[in-house]
Amino acid sequence: MALIRKDLRQALPFGLQNNTRVRGDYMRALSLVPVLLLAGCASTGRDFDISKIDQLQTGVSTVTDAVALLGPYSTEAVTNNMHTYAWSFAHATAFGTGHAKTAILTFGPDGKLVSRTGGSQ
Repeated sequence: MALIRKDLRQALPFGLQNNTRVRGDYMRALSLVPVLLLAGCASTGRDFDISKIDQLQTGVSTVTDAVALLGPYSTEAVTNNMHTYAWSFAHATAFGTGHAKTAILTFGPDGKLVSRTGGSQ
């Protein structure tokens, strides 16, 4: 930390390098930059590796297999004895950048994978 402060002190304009009060205020202001940059970030859901859905096989894989690869699912729906599970994650920053991904897996009455869809932006 002392090395960083020394480097920042050298970056100050010449007249401020020896002014302890101004230098302290300048250093405190600089320490807020990372906090302000992080304050504009937001995430929802649990992050997961979308590429792992390719490891799941139709007619073979089970919900237990899916959870082992992707982690806990976000939502579950049951229709006509078919169970559909969804994994979703989204992250956005204050700079307008971000990404989102969703995986939707449907399992039949026998508990085996019937269909899978997934993608990311």
